[in-house]
Amino acid sequence: MRAFLAVSVVEPALTPLLELQNACRRDAPGVRWARTESLHLTLRFFADLDGGSVTALMREVAAGVASTPKFQLQLRDLGSFPAQRPRVLWLGVGEGKAALTNLFHAVDTAVDAAGFARDARPFSPHCTLGRPRQPWNGEANWNAPAAGIVTELPRFGVEAVDLYESRDGYRVIASAPIGVSATDSCRQPG
Repeated sequence: MRAFLAVSVVEPALTPLLELQNACRRDAPGVRWARTESLHLTLRFFADLDGGSVTALMREVAAGVASTPKFQLQLRDLGSFPAQRPRVLWLGVGEGKAALTNLFHAVDTAVDAAGFARDARPFSPHCTLGRPRQPWNGEANWNAPAAGIVTELPRFGVEAVDLYESRDGYRVIASAPIGVSATDSCRQPG
């Protein structure tokens, strides 16, 4: 299955993020906007994760993030990948970036311990807001958002690493709380 480990965006940042996304939707047409349940910051992507590996993977992730303290994260500033002819429109990370990077390294080490190869790409923390349909002529509006659009959101608490399954949308299939003993930590939703 296609899956990824991520930090989910939660309140009090989620509602302002949706408001920002709606404002961007008006100013930058021609974009497939991310759905509410898919607003997250990816820590690790798996193109083909065997369903039988989930328990072992999450056990390692839970152990790896057990000593990572909970922290506050703030999303801010619009950006795109790549800068010219973008394929991804995103909101970057302000406060909490160092703590998020530390969490990424803990997850990366845990994923390696679970037997998965490390990702060679550098960590570039962001929350994907949308993906422009190509060709897209909205770059000017994206790079210079309309006056009054707030691109600095309230801080939110990062308390878990979620494993999302990517099939017909995204859904959380397991979660490992950070800063919690590994024996108490790995949860699988309902």
